[in-house]
Amino acid sequence: MYPPSYAYNIRNRLTASCGEGSSLSANVNRFTEQITGYDKNGNILGLKRYGQTGTSTYGLFDNLTMTLSGNQLKSVDDVATFSAYNNGFEFRNGITSSQEYDYDKNGNLTQDLNKDISKIEYNLLNLPLKVTFKDGSTFNYIYGGNGVKLKTIHKIGGTTTTTEYCSNVIYENGIAKRLLTEVGYITLSDKKSHYYLQDHQGNNRVVINESGSVEEVNHYYPFGGLYTNSTNVQPYKYNGKELDTKKGLNWYDYGARMYDAAVGRWHAVDPLAEKYYEVSPYIYCANDPVKNVDSDGRWFWAAAGAVIDYGFQVYDNYRSGKSGYDAWVGNVNFVSVGLSAINPTGKLKIAKTFIVEAAKETISYTANEGLGIKDDLKTIATNALISTTVGVGAGKLTESSSNKALENANKEMRTANQNVRTARSRVDRRPNSESKRIQLETAKFDAQKTRIKQVGTQMLNSTIGQMNSNAVEEIITRGVDRFNLKMDWNDEEYKKP
Repeated sequence: MYPPSYAYNIRNRLTASCGEGSSLSANVNRFTEQITGYDKNGNILGLKRYGQTGTSTYGLFDNLTMTLSGNQLKSVDDVATFSAYNNGFEFRNGITSSQEYDYDKNGNLTQDLNKDISKIEYNLLNLPLKVTFKDGSTFNYIYGGNGVKLKTIHKIGGTTTTTEYCSNVIYENGIAKRLLTEVGYITLSDKKSHYYLQDHQGNNRVVINESGSVEEVNHYYPFGGLYTNSTNVQPYKYNGKELDTKKGLNWYDYGARMYDAAVGRWHAVDPLAEKYYEVSPYIYCANDPVKNVDSDGRWFWAAAGAVIDYGFQVYDNYRSGKSGYDAWVGNVNFVSVGLSAINPTGKLKIAKTFIVEAAKETISYTANEGLGIKDDLKTIATNALISTTVGVGAGKLTESSSNKALENANKEMRTANQNVRTARSRVDRRPNSESKRIQLETAKFDAQKTRIKQVGTQMLNSTIGQMNSNAVEEIITRGVDRFNLKMDWNDEEYKKP
């Protein structure tokens, strides 16, 4: 098998992925996914998908043209003449109509006639409550108050299947079936362990049993569709997310939203869409699913790349003569940071909060040493991730947002500025007092640390979005203390209230 190759347009949107095969020159379109067009908001307008069409034949089985109203999908036309082999993954053109999809006022998908879905109902959190098919089949979903899925009830014809999610134990029709673990799962009927082999995006590529025998092999198109699936023993696939294939639904459940890999789109608006208003709220990972990962359906991210991008921007700012606030925040392109990262595992959501600490170790600046680029970025980022995850334990997290952390940081900055003013006035009154001068220098040093914390909190607040205040404050504080970072006392930003 040969690794795939990728092509991008001028906006860094994926346009083609030439897939795997025994010989790339012999089968240039084997397992290829091509995006033939985007609109200005990043919505996919055309998609071609190649793959296995027979026992030993390959070809084009999806040739899609999307029609939209604004950012919302109206219809999809498929003119491909072949179908995927053995009922494999593909877009299924169930109807030809000018209005195949519909949405409610919150932007949630309420109709998908290509899947024979006549109605989708949602709760107050914009999570699907009930999916009704034309033949009367229904899928019902029950959630906790925090939006975590607790139960699904699939009624297909005269058969009802109830799946309950009790923490990491999965029940099916009242019987404990599977215990999820960090590295795979345990089948509770025979108490045997099964292990995932994952790629850099957290995609489950291989499932092996206790003896090392392969039970499942998965390969993916860039936008999450499956191909060359040898067997199917468990439902967690792309990004490690649960794939519901019953009745041809083929939805990935990311938590905050459902995702349809056949068209490369979400079914609902991103709850954090205001953080990247320049692109459509329905597109997946800024149309670069090779480099980016969306861990829970709210804002795509990838830690290591963001650290490197952010760090080198700060480095360039210092080289060009900027310092303080201008270097660390004012002249940083945070859109670039958000779009440039590679998530190493797709597992640890808390890793969003380690960007600043890892970047400050990667790009270390002190008054004596100046600024230097450290070599092993991968090791630095990994170590920072581990230490951050350990340092910010689950018991320290609260439901307060980063706005609270910013409020606290601003308050601390005002207090630090007042302490400096008070110490300076005391020196003015007693200019020969050594103790008063020491107090002034101490107040300045404390104000420097407080200012760095304030700037870092501002950056996290505006860049990453809403997150736990304790986590934000812990990361910034540990970064300042650990790396002894300095900022210029003459920076006018220090004097702002």
